[in-house]
Amino acid sequence: MREIKASKIDICIFHLRYILLHARRAVWKSTLVFMLAALFYVAIAQFNLTRQSYVYLCESLEITASFVGGVRLYAATQLDEMGYTTDPYYEGEMTVGVNLSEMRVVVTNDIARYTGEDVDIAYAEGYDASCMDAFENVVIVGELFLDMYGFEPGDTVMMISPSLFLGQVRQFVADMRPDYSLEEYSDGELLAMFRVRIGASAGVRMDEFSIAGVVSSQSGGYAASVFAPGTSSQTGVLGANAVMLDVAEFKLLHYRFADELRSYGESIVYRSSSGSTAFVMDTGRLKGPLDTLGLLDSLYPTTVAVALIIGGFLCALVIFQSSKDASIMRVLGATKWNTITALVLEQVILGAAGLAVGACAMRIYNAGGMAEISGKMPLFAALYFAALLTCTVASSILATHRSPLELLQLKE
Repeated sequence: MREIKASKIDICIFHLRYILLHARRAVWKSTLVFMLAALFYVAIAQFNLTRQSYVYLCESLEITASFVGGVRLYAATQLDEMGYTTDPYYEGEMTVGVNLSEMRVVVTNDIARYTGEDVDIAYAEGYDASCMDAFENVVIVGELFLDMYGFEPGDTVMMISPSLFLGQVRQFVADMRPDYSLEEYSDGELLAMFRVRIGASAGVRMDEFSIAGVVSSQSGGYAASVFAPGTSSQTGVLGANAVMLDVAEFKLLHYRFADELRSYGESIVYRSSSGSTAFVMDTGRLKGPLDTLGLLDSLYPTTVAVALIIGGFLCALVIFQSSKDASIMRVLGATKWNTITALVLEQVILGAAGLAVGACAMRIYNAGGMAEISGKMPLFAALYFAALLTCTVASSILATHRSPLELLQLKE
């Protein structure tokens, strides 16, 4: 048992002595293998860092898409639901009856942007800012509107469309007054009680909306305004199919969605009943970075392949030029596989050391950037090591398949 252990130790010492002696005899060859591995690692890492910088550049560009010439609310909400966009904004106005008064209702999801000034919204109990994005039957009104009609936050109002039939609705309510006094039933309560009958007789649509909040601004210019987010219902008074938006804007969620967003936006325009609707998205700023990014993506496999081929070929060349050393080892009594192992170990150790030095150098140079491409570099190192191992094993077998006397006759 001790003899076996001793023989294994002797073999290890033999391999180590050969590697050190040959590395010293062929310093330039050993240095070249080592430096090439380090330089290839650095070059591929820098290639990936450059590519990543273009990815960040594309992601940082804010691309706005919009419909011009008017678009239905349903089309805008459909586009937002596709997952290609973020931060949607829309605005439009619609004349409807609010109880028995004709009013312009602003349909928007951002009151502050619509007004162009800071606004303060006091929400009724049970409501918050999310109601403007929920497409519910809610309205936000100005303080003057409450005073004019005697409403309180949380009350409900009836919205009637089309407003041109509002006179018939008023007449219906007036005809009901002998049986339902104003002291007992407000106009809104009568409209809610008889909405089906009124709708059928007057040919109007009626929906109940809750006053979710009261808006105020420094200028006071919107004290009598009514704001609504619209509704996802296709048949409601402010239904997504009924409201025509003047502005519908979106921000591109990710640069890779640019083509899909454009295609989908243009399909909405094609299906639109309005011949003046157009979808606009300026991606001119993306063209240059995207073209460069596409070029880098297409070149990356080729670059990696070239690095692997050159690295493997160099190691094989060094081994073929070391055939005389291999023959001396054979003459001195080393077995064929001991000789192959010594040849392979030298190149593998040098290549691995070069990769390690290259990795350390890049970590020192740009630790943050290397963390961003951490998924690519270990793969390249593994591929390089595999290529180096494959080439060295194959070339070592070929270099030692002859007899020791034949090998001694070869010139380096």
